[in-house]
Amino acid sequence: LEVVAMYGGATKKIDINSDPRPGYYFSPIIPTKTGTYVVELSVSIDDVLVDVQIPIEDVESTSILDFPVTGDSSQTDISAIKNAISSLQQDISKLESGETPITSTNGNDNDDDDDDDGTAYNFAVFALSIAGAAIILAIIALLKRK
Repeated sequence: LEVVAMYGGATKKIDINSDPRPGYYFSPIIPTKTGTYVVELSVSIDDVLVDVQIPIEDVESTSILDFPVTGDSSQTDISAIKNAISSLQQDISKLESGETPITSTNGNDNDDDDDDDGTAYNFAVFALSIAGAAIILAIIALLKRK
């Protein structure tokens, strides 16, 4: 007995295993695309060739089994992360160009305390770098979850 599973132009020869119940057979295969699959059976019994194509039940999307329904929240999450990264990049550019002044914690923006301004700038760049790394790790975690 030769059994071939077909989907569109793709074919795969599959093994048929017998079930403990008489007249029942199974094959270890997981359909990965939605649509109609066809199983072709070819066998010769007492010099009689049997060659038949059997359409099987349509394969539907796994989303019909999802509970609770996830919807398209992943696309929303990804766009929010992209916006956050873009905002961080703009903030870093403004800090580096001097467009956004860095003030010390006491609110004075004097040039007398250059050491404080340099420290604040370094701290701000460090904090933004860590935030960017955290966002990238969140993106990776989202992608691996799917």
